Amino acid sequence: MTNLCLWFPPTADNHMEGWLSVPNKQNIKKYGWRKQYVVVSSRKVLFYSSEADKQKYAPMLVLDIE
Repeated sequence: MTNLCLWFPPTADNHMEGWLSVPNKQNIKKYGWRKQYVVVSSRKVLFYSSEADKQKYAPMLVLDIE
C-alpha cells in the first residue's frame, strides 16, 4: 500500500473536489477502472458515484485523514 500525503494551504473553505479513477477490483486488467466523484478536505476524503449524488445522497465511502 502506498501512503498519500496531502497538504492544503490554510483557507476558509479548505477542500478540493473532482473526478478520480479507482480500480473496480484488484485485477485492473480484468475488471478495469471506474470514475468516482471525490471531495477531499483537511480531515476526510468523501467518495460519490457522481457530482449530482454529492447534493442528494450520503457518500459511498468516507476515509478519515489523520
